[in-house]
Amino acid sequence: MHFFTKDAHIEIFKFSESVFFDFLLPPIIFNSGYNMRQKKFFQNLGNVSIFGIAVTFVCFTMYSAVTYLML
Repeated sequence: MHFFTKDAHIEIFKFSESVFFDFLLPPIIFNSGYNMRQKKFFQNLGNVSIFGIAVTFVCFTMYSAVTYLML
């Protein structure tokens, strides 16, 4: 009867981040990319590129500033 205790119940259904990110998330992303219409992809390519470049620049600036301040 120890399966019905509160602690055992929590341990049985504990969320595992590694299982989610390694096994569940990639098929979801692949499926959404595979089913995307080609026209919609090319319409949004500019926005995705701008966000990618902007976020890369912001992260580089933040990491550089933090590294400089820690030295």
